Amino acid sequence: MSKADAKLTVLIIAVIFIVVITGCSKPYIITNKLTEPLVYENAFMIGAITDELPSDFEGTRPPRELLDNFKSILYDELVDLDLFSYRSPRYEVTGIILDYKKNNEFLYFLFGGGVGAGKVVVALRMTDTETGVVVFGGNFTGMVRDWAEDGQMMFKRIANDFAEQLEKAVQKAELESLQTG
Repeated sequence: MSKADAKLTVLIIAVIFIVVITGCSKPYIITNKLTEPLVYENAFMIGAITDELPSDFEGTRPPRELLDNFKSILYDELVDLDLFSYRSPRYEVTGIILDYKKNNEFLYFLFGGGVGAGKVVVALRMTDTETGVVVFGGNFTGMVRDWAEDGQMMFKRIANDFAEQLEKAVQKAELESLQTG
């Protein structure tokens, strides 16, 4: 094996390793843990989902209709949790787009392995509107996983991950409340 072949082999192994490790990581980081049970007699509302990408951001910004659709998806995921009643809202879920890369289906189809894949990072926060305190939140990442997917799937995964993590946090907070109370 020549020196060039050895370098190429090491490079290929390194790329495969990075792709595998990246694919195995959690698509979220919880930044605000729920410390006490939610007040169930009140509902939630979905507030603003804003694009706060820097002014010198060189990529394509997410279209407004994509963000509006994300709000609907997020609402549906949270309603499916059946955690809230439908009275005046006590909790508001807001989001900030931290990073966005529009997917290129053609490049992803040709090369795969992340080339041309879309990605979005959203900071989602649930705030108690009576106190102004963020009761739960995190940074959630969505990626296109297949050449046939559109960018909407990234937001669907983020909404699903947020709802799942909120549900786990609620269950944990309720259990801890029962144990201490």
